[in-house]
Amino acid sequence: MLGPYELLEKVMEYAKNQSDKGRSHIKKIDLWNYVIKVDPNAIRENLNEVINEVDARGWLLENNETEMKFDPASF
Repeated sequence: MLGPYELLEKVMEYAKNQSDKGRSHIKKIDLWNYVIKVDPNAIRENLNEVINEVDARGWLLENNETEMKFDPASF
């Protein structure tokens, strides 16, 4: 299972890749599916904690139940 910092790195990597493809809004279910591919033992609550941390750092412009939007400056 990925540790908190490794999970944060994977979340930011995924978000950057999506941003590079012109996708500004990221669906949380798509992010979860990516995390499960990278770490089949991942725990959903850990991902939620990382998303909350990213939001607390001010890296999200939007964050709701189903999707989020990263600030491009966070990359």
